[in-house]
Amino acid sequence: MKRAKVGLVILTLWGTLNILVAAAVTIMTLAKESPPALRLVMSGDAARRIDPLALAVINAQAAFANPCIIGFCVLVLTVLWSNRHAPKAASHVSHYVLIPTLLFVQIFAFISDGYLGHKNLPANLLSTFLLTVGLTLFLTSSTSERAI
Repeated sequence: MKRAKVGLVILTLWGTLNILVAAAVTIMTLAKESPPALRLVMSGDAARRIDPLALAVINAQAAFANPCIIGFCVLVLTVLWSNRHAPKAASHVSHYVLIPTLLFVQIFAFISDGYLGHKNLPANLLSTFLLTVGLTLFLTSSTSERAI
């Protein structure tokens, strides 16, 4: 299998997993269930005792951030899949924007997780691994290899 194709498959797996988690959290938030982030750091009883205004802020953040995560992943995958046939010079422009943006977001996934005592560390490490391997395979392949 071509290196570029393996990279795209890995990146698609990365994006799909992020989309599924963000969609699940969005659905739970809209269904007025206990926020999943709270479940990581406190018991159900403790979560139910949270001040309603504080809970409203947590839910507002979840209701906004998770659809943004979905949109971001769809955008990343669209850029990668649509540029697989582009000449190397043309695709470099999107890659110069894409790589620092992905790096920035991935760094803040770890920072965000720090507020939760790094309860999501295995998930963040897996996400970083998939992203790094997928991008490396895809971006170091030749343009002809990318024409999947």
